[in-house]
Amino acid sequence: MAASLESLPPRMFWADRFSVAAGLLALGSAFLLLGAGAFQFDSRWWVEFPLWVLMGGSLFAVPLHLFAWHALGDGVDSVSVNGSRRFMSRVFRFSLAAFAAGLAIVLILAPFGWLTSMGGFFPYISFVWAPVVICHSVIFVHACRLLRAGRFPVWLGSGLLIGVAVVGLGMLAFPGLSHRPTWLMAGLTAPGYALVSFGWKRVAFRKPDPASTHGGRCASTLVAD
Repeated sequence: MAASLESLPPRMFWADRFSVAAGLLALGSAFLLLGAGAFQFDSRWWVEFPLWVLMGGSLFAVPLHLFAWHALGDGVDSVSVNGSRRFMSRVFRFSLAAFAAGLAIVLILAPFGWLTSMGGFFPYISFVWAPVVICHSVIFVHACRLLRAGRFPVWLGSGLLIGVAVVGLGMLAFPGLSHRPTWLMAGLTAPGYALVSFGWKRVAFRKPDPASTHGGRCASTLVAD
């Protein structure tokens, strides 16, 4: 059921869910960036420090991203405009399918595929995460069409996300490129998600336009100055 401003004043429920989702994705990506960044250093400790922190980044990031996907799905289901909800729902389901397909490729084709996945390396592989990030950006940009104000941070963050995802996929075309800088790209989605989260939080707390509330238009799908 779509939440309304009457049941959750003064914030828009779906915008709040989008903000929570993007915030969790930003935090999870920050852990990936921390793990991949530490992996750049060639430590000679008695334990394989770079490998450990790479896995540690995934250990924190994966649960956060799962919670984020749940929040994003709640937000999509709560959009009141039927056409927009159907489109974003399809894109969201496609993102899940794309992730499953990318993970299956890792399991089937990558050397030591099961070890790679169970060890927590799969979130760093661009053909696993990049299609998902692009789908998220499409959802956020499409949702901006429902707004009259406060869209710029979401637009900017979504653009950054698409740029990082495209570069991450493009790096696969250069087999001679070291995997170490390639694995940084997953974590570099953190600034884009943080901007998107900030933008949706502003929208969620913006007061509804009285004209849209009393003029027969759904206040939960349109925000005015």
